[in-house]
Amino acid sequence: MNNVTEHIKKHWEHLKGKKLFVACSAGLDSTCLIHALHSLGLDVNCVHVNYQLRDKDSDKDASFIKGFCENLSIPFLSKTIDLNKTLEKGGNLQQLARDYRYDWFDQLSDESENNLIVLAHHRDDQIETFLLNLSRKSGVMGLASMPYQRGQIIRPFLDIAKIELEKYARNNKIKWREDKSNTSNKYRRNVLRNEIIPFLKNEIQTIDESIVLLVDYFQAKQKELEQSIDRHIEQLHKTNTLSKEVYLNFDGFERVEFFRQLGQPSTKAMEMTRLSSAQKGKKLELVKHDKNKWLFVINDGSNFIYEPINTIERTFYLKKEIVGAIPNIFRKDELYLDSALIKGGLHLREWEIGDRIKPVGMQGSKLISDIISDAKVTFLEKKDILVLHDDDVIHWCVGYAVGRCALADKDSTEIIKCSVTYSILQE
Repeated sequence: MNNVTEHIKKHWEHLKGKKLFVACSAGLDSTCLIHALHSLGLDVNCVHVNYQLRDKDSDKDASFIKGFCENLSIPFLSKTIDLNKTLEKGGNLQQLARDYRYDWFDQLSDESENNLIVLAHHRDDQIETFLLNLSRKSGVMGLASMPYQRGQIIRPFLDIAKIELEKYARNNKIKWREDKSNTSNKYRRNVLRNEIIPFLKNEIQTIDESIVLLVDYFQAKQKELEQSIDRHIEQLHKTNTLSKEVYLNFDGFERVEFFRQLGQPSTKAMEMTRLSSAQKGKKLELVKHDKNKWLFVINDGSNFIYEPINTIERTFYLKKEIVGAIPNIFRKDELYLDSALIKGGLHLREWEIGDRIKPVGMQGSKLISDIISDAKVTFLEKKDILVLHDDDVIHWCVGYAVGRCALADKDSTEIIKCSVTYSILQE
């Protein structure tokens, strides 16, 4: 045994019995990871993506890692994509490559809860990630850098320095392939790796340990944030509603974390704060994302209402029938009108701003909007409120108010019973 395998054996004992899909590029880190996991008798499978970005070198990488796996009797899974061709449609090269491989990782992990995706990021990568995110003014999530485990993705090497992996490779006579692009300072990470970090280490001997301590702190803070926000996200999924008071009591980090869990940029937290003091009915548009099932956030007074993307479509129908008498007890979903008092035909529609009704039990008229407001109807429910009218006046705000202008009584000659039926289509 050595430092690398001892570390995995000590801290990752739960990997026994799991099916491990190790992402391998043919470089030092991932070849060492495959070798170490295999030497511990774990169920190792290699996954490799050939992006065809470096001409023959890309094919040589794929051929090398395939042979490496064959020597260890490890299953080798590979995919090839012409990323240059994909880039012709636009996009960021590194992001496209990441999206492609993570889509594949998702497919593999979805096959079984027992499947884990294993990545070879080590301590030096973690330090680079922290400094990159620091330069981007990232929040707690960014400064927490890469987690040891998130869902079914794990990183067993995060506590191990690259120098330890180099020793492991030498001691076990492991060969690997170097990616020549790592020496180019075209990318910010390479500038950090090749120039800035070596300078910092020369000037500050304990810089690595200091950054690792900070990462540990921010990871603990991030975990606290996730736990404090989880219950509010769960409630939001159930009700499509978030109390404005609850949101305004969040601190800045909690607001950013709330939107992060919805797949939204941190700027939405500031926009939501402005929405809280905006006019009632104002909306905040949300960004499309797999984690987000809502189109808008609406200021509804004391609450924020989230309007779902997959809304329920309702088609409504007016049912009319002639009856012999009015009932002894009236129901909210039925209306009895005197046919002789109706002007023209009866029509059912969604309510509109400015609609008025002359309610039973009061003089004069009242705005439908005021009736809705008095009933404390939510923004989403408002859209489904209907009114029944003839050619002259509104006779019914369905479910909320009955008009007195044509209401049937025991002396009515012809009584029309009105009710509303719905057909519902879930998108």
